Amino acid sequence: MNSRFAMATLAGAVVLFLGGFLIFGLALNSFYMSNQGTATGVNKEAIEWPWMIAATIANAALLTLVLGWAGAKTPAEGFKAAGLVGLLLAIGIDFGMYSMTNIQNMTITLADPPLAAIYFGIGGAVIGVMLGRGEARAT
Repeated sequence: MNSRFAMATLAGAVVLFLGGFLIFGLALNSFYMSNQGTATGVNKEAIEWPWMIAATIANAALLTLVLGWAGAKTPAEGFKAAGLVGLLLAIGIDFGMYSMTNIQNMTITLADPPLAAIYFGIGGAVIGVMLGRGEARAT
């Protein structure tokens, strides 16, 4: 791991953490809560922050790795590639969860992937900037 990877991952993690709080924790919390499935007792009373932070860092590292492979070095390139990663991950996770559990209803199963694409895309835009820092650009 080099310093550019580490800095891009850290910047991405900060943006994903704050973005997740704003998008899912504040703006859409009631939407998600009102579209839970019939399962009960699955939500914790309080988020265990160390594990949420670890998950966010892992997501940022995944995006940094993928964006590095893709050669994304601008906000637009980062947003596009990370948004696609987020969309595909969410489709796999949401439809898998819907097929096997009663944790969420179909409304969330369909709404979450495009929201994840935006969420991951925003993080990817910042990671793209960080990966492209200091490189000469052809004009």
